[in-house]
Amino acid sequence: MKKQRSQSISESVKAVWDNPENKNWLKERNIKVSLAAQNMWDNADDDWLKNRSKKLSKATREYTANNPDKIILRGQKHSEFHKNRSREDKEETYKKYLDTRIKNGNAIPKELKNDYERYVELVWKYTNISYSEHYYEINPNNLKRGRTTYHLDHKVSIFEGFNNSILPNIIGSKYNLEILEAKKNLSKQRKSSQLISELLNKHKGI
Repeated sequence: MKKQRSQSISESVKAVWDNPENKNWLKERNIKVSLAAQNMWDNADDDWLKNRSKKLSKATREYTANNPDKIILRGQKHSEFHKNRSREDKEETYKKYLDTRIKNGNAIPKELKNDYERYVELVWKYTNISYSEHYYEINPNNLKRGRTTYHLDHKVSIFEGFNNSILPNIIGSKYNLEILEAKKNLSKQRKSSQLISELLNKHKGI
């Protein structure tokens, strides 16, 4: 009974969203909801926000621990989705993301960056594409990335790649990526764990 009722409600909601006559109303509604949510966050008590974050984090950890198969399946679906996307689509998504960060003051416009900053940006562009396309090759154990857990590391460091004029797409390729414990990656700093010649040889073998 509950399942039928839920399905009926879902169909009704979908019909409202799909109706072109409701387009303007839905747009105004979304703006109102966004403004109300922003106002709530702006005026929220710090302790309330802190407790809410703790509850959400605890719930996420419990769900992950109790549903490992679902988490792995979700990762596989995510990987498959990105694998099937075209390179042009991924680059367009990255461009929109970057434009938004610049607009919000969280990134520097390309024309104001120096050569190294532009190089780093390009490396991470190719890194993110490689990671989404070859997720289980780079992260076979599906380790959770985080500031204090695991990092996505460049075996030949970005700094060394820049100093030796290695193309950004090579430094950001799957052959140069690995998942590393946060402490090891932070202690590694600008050092490399792979020779440039080894990386280039792997590319030649493509």
